[in-house]
Amino acid sequence: FILLVSDMYWYPGETARAARDSGIRAALGIGLIDFPSRYASTADDYIARGREVAEEFKLLSTLSFTYAPHSPYTVSDSSWSTLGELARGEGRRMHAHVHETQTECDASLALDKANPLCHRSDHASTPLKNLERMGILGDNFVAVHMTALTDEEIEICARHKLHVIHCPTSAMKLASGVCRVSDLLDAGVNVALGTDGPASNNSLDMIEEMKTSAILGKLASRDPTRLSARTCLRMATINGAKALDIDQVTGSLESGKAADLVIIEIGTRAGTSPVFHPESTIVYSSSSGDVSDVWVHGRRLLAHGKLVTIDEPKLLERVRGWAKKLESFSKERVASNGNTVNVTA
Repeated sequence: FILLVSDMYWYPGETARAARDSGIRAALGIGLIDFPSRYASTADDYIARGREVAEEFKLLSTLSFTYAPHSPYTVSDSSWSTLGELARGEGRRMHAHVHETQTECDASLALDKANPLCHRSDHASTPLKNLERMGILGDNFVAVHMTALTDEEIEICARHKLHVIHCPTSAMKLASGVCRVSDLLDAGVNVALGTDGPASNNSLDMIEEMKTSAILGKLASRDPTRLSARTCLRMATINGAKALDIDQVTGSLESGKAADLVIIEIGTRAGTSPVFHPESTIVYSSSSGDVSDVWVHGRRLLAHGKLVTIDEPKLLERVRGWAKKLESFSKERVASNGNTVNVTA
């Protein structure tokens, strides 16, 4: 079902090549943390490597690039300022994890440097207010998670025309908190759906996210009329395109837009029959297994439930190989640390 991904991780060149070869749309992050890694050693290094990839793929219409500071607790004020200037100057989106938990906000407000979730700033405030103080916030800012928001901070989001990405399954699995989606929408904020990464989501299933978002939103507001099927469908489609500044190209079926199409079969099996309201059936009754065909930019990527551009058996073989490597690495690490790790929670 996914036509477009917004990715934030190391080695964006590899991701770009995979997206190009598979045909999927992708908004890839020029990622940054203020810690050395195997990918890069300094903030300048992270930026330079990411910009090289953006330059390499600048002519590919299905790819775009964002500046992606990981979060306030891994990126310093100076690096935020640098990326903010670059993003404004180049007309790029900024994609970041913000207000993932209440602990992050409380530690930052108290400037509790002993807490690893405290923002890397010398100013005692919530991360969102600190980003506002620095002039980072604007209509190019894509804030992911946002599970801990006050009324004042929702007003800040609306005033600066932020885009908020709600990741309900991840928030529930990690017990991070509940994004105030209905309140954000009421304030006029564009809210789209996301999955977060595989470690905190597993299935990366956008149809599942629509249903989870609808049900969680009703529970959080104690109102069964909130977050309707139509609203959640828009959050999974056109609102996501708006967040990534490509709604003029995709996100809805309109004359002049790219031929990005998903065919979802409903009414053809017991689980999706009978159909009284197509939008409700898609959100509440269908699953990724009901997706039969997908086109991106007129290129068919899925035909009758079978991948066209990807050799699935070969891919699964590679995945199993990497799984064995990761399992071996995990066992070695646990043995060296003398700790136990729960990988099934």
